[in-house]
Amino acid sequence: LSPCWNRWAILLAVLAVSSGWISASGDQGGAGVAKLASIDHTNFDQTISDNAFVFVDFYAPWCAHCKRLEPTLEEVQERCERNGLGFKIVKYNADDPYNKKLAKSFGADRFPTLKAFVEGTVFDYEGSRSPDAIYGFMERMSLPAVQDLADSDLARFPKDGGD
Repeated sequence: LSPCWNRWAILLAVLAVSSGWISASGDQGGAGVAKLASIDHTNFDQTISDNAFVFVDFYAPWCAHCKRLEPTLEEVQERCERNGLGFKIVKYNADDPYNKKLAKSFGADRFPTLKAFVEGTVFDYEGSRSPDAIYGFMERMSLPAVQDLADSDLARFPKDGGD
């Protein structure tokens, strides 16, 4: 190739790395991608059974909404770790031909589809895509199913079925 083509190739490579299209290490998706674990059909069941609280991002690599959501999920994962909230956030490429069957069994037919697995039970997440909303959902999902009430809390309930 001529020197002119080499200059264009170098310029294109520099632009791709600096814009986050690819990282300098060769990973696609920019910085911070490694913060979320990726799982597939071979280790999905094991991941769910090994962790009491798992938040799964069923995504497609080409999906712009999924790409925008990833930094949010990374932020939430860091917050979970910092605050000791036992949720593990994982990515599942639902567009991969080998992964599609399992993804469809969980209703992941649009991207991104977010699901919480709490001690094996599946819950849909359809709330806001903000870090606070996702973290708040996880926080509520990790609470015990039954909580003790103080006597002062009982006053809020109606007596004898009346108003």
